Order: sequence, then C-alpha cells, then structure tokens
Amino acid sequence: MVEVDLLGVFYAMKHQIPQLERQFRESGKGGVIVNIASVAGLSGAPKLSVYAAAKHGVVGLTRSAAVEYASKGIRINAVCPAHTRTAMVDGFVRFTGAPEAEALAELARGVPMKRVGEVDEIITGILFLADPANSFMTGHALALDGGIGAI
Repeated sequence: MVEVDLLGVFYAMKHQIPQLERQFRESGKGGVIVNIASVAGLSGAPKLSVYAAAKHGVVGLTRSAAVEYASKGIRINAVCPAHTRTAMVDGFVRFTGAPEAEALAELARGVPMKRVGEVDEIITGILFLADPANSFMTGHALALDGGIGAI
C-alpha cells in the first residue's frame, strides 16, 4: 500500500517537477500538480492504519514540495476524498454480499451528508485546484468528504 499510494505519488512528482521547472524557465509558465490523497490522510482511520499513514505521507509530500517549488512556478495541491463511488467501492459492495443500498449506507454511516461521493464531484475538486484562476493556492489539501472533517 505504501509503495503504490505514497511512493507512486513520489515517483510521479520526481518526473513531473523537472519538466515543469523547464517549462517555467523557458516560458515563464509553470504548472500544477494535483495529488490524490484521502480524508484518511487528514485524520485517523481505524482499521486502515497503513492506508492512513500512506495518505498522510501524500499530504506531507504535497505540502513540502509546494513550499520547495512555489518560487519555480509550480503549484502542488492534493484532493482528500472520503469514500467515493469508484471501482474500489463497488468491489467492497460486492464483497459484503449485502444489498447495494445497505452496503453504501454502511460506508456513509459516519458522513454528515449520509452518502458516498461521486467521481464527478472529485473531478470538480481536481479541476478547481488546477484552475489558473486559483494561482495563489498551493500546498492545500482539499477535503471532499461530505462533512467528515467538520465533525
């Protein structure tokens, strides 16, 4: 889990950053990196300690790199979604053997909005972070969590 969820982000940034630095030197236009973390990277996650540790690492890597590369025209942020209707969540629903509505309700039990997120909602958050109109935003971990962080 650490190799994919944390080191995967690290190695992606290792290759993205030099290209964005070159781009900034040549054109004055840097770029944006949006990492995928998790609401588990912003707080604890019972029974998911390794996952939470990896996602905390993504948030820390995002914030540290954002500070290191801000002066080089590179903005780096992260989205931190809660359970979202992806193939992974659909696999969980099938694994439980429970009716779909029941399994999704269990995932949403601790979510103030009482539902899981939709992929389009996460994409909207990513586009928000990448939008040039947000050119003063870097090092941010955007919670897309249905209100979990407000508890």
